[in-house]
Amino acid sequence: MKKNDGFETLIDNTPIDLSEFDDAFRSAATNRSDDYYSDVPDGIYDAEIRDAHLGRTRISKPMVVWRMLLTSAPEIPKLITKTRVITENTMPWLKEDLLKCGLDLARLSDLNQRVREMEGRLVRLEKKTVNGKAELYFRWPERQRGDNGLGPADHFNELDVPF
Repeated sequence: MKKNDGFETLIDNTPIDLSEFDDAFRSAATNRSDDYYSDVPDGIYDAEIRDAHLGRTRISKPMVVWRMLLTSAPEIPKLITKTRVITENTMPWLKEDLLKCGLDLARLSDLNQRVREMEGRLVRLEKKTVNGKAELYFRWPERQRGDNGLGPADHFNELDVPF
């Protein structure tokens, strides 16, 4: 079944064998590194993941597809799509994207059964345009303040420090 976003979705929900990437996924570090998003201004947005699934590119490479609604921008009431092609080279970015979406996997092959766990989650996105090329990035969630209402730096101000 072809979607009008230029990507193919699996018709019969046949699991994609991702086991060949398990070793690369396990050892991958994370990288804290035509305009599909032209109607979305550069900036940081909160979004809800409405759909998360595995698909294939036009040349049959496996990929993760996220469709998200920008919840902090009601003036842009459309679903936006982010994809991450799965290759040995993209493993660090894929692993980080999954963690930022709240999905911590021991093996990438578990993604077949767990990809939909990301649906309904709130995430933070950044749309950035550099040299005319727009990209959409997942951002790490904001750190929560401690029970006393103080952040890590504020905590030092409440201590009795003799100097």
